Amino acid sequence: MLVTPGVSKGELGVVKGALSLHLPLILLQKEPISEYWKPAQSRFYACAAGHLLILSPWQLDGDSDYARFHNLNDLARDICRATDTRLLGMQ
Repeated sequence: MLVTPGVSKGELGVVKGALSLHLPLILLQKEPISEYWKPAQSRFYACAAGHLLILSPWQLDGDSDYARFHNLNDLARDICRATDTRLLGMQ
């Protein structure tokens, strides 16, 4: 299971690759999910197929985009620690 905010260009490339391979993915989205919001078509179908979960945790807002992105990365780490997963690069 990949858990990422997909903020940097490298992370976005990993997200795109995971979606194309139909790998399980939790995407921590930086934009809010409003009443009429829906994901792009490829992400919509990935959600419908059970390959993608999009979360938008706005209570973690920071004073800047930089703080928000760090909060999203911290949340991704916490999700991995709270489940039966292993963080990349860590034993």
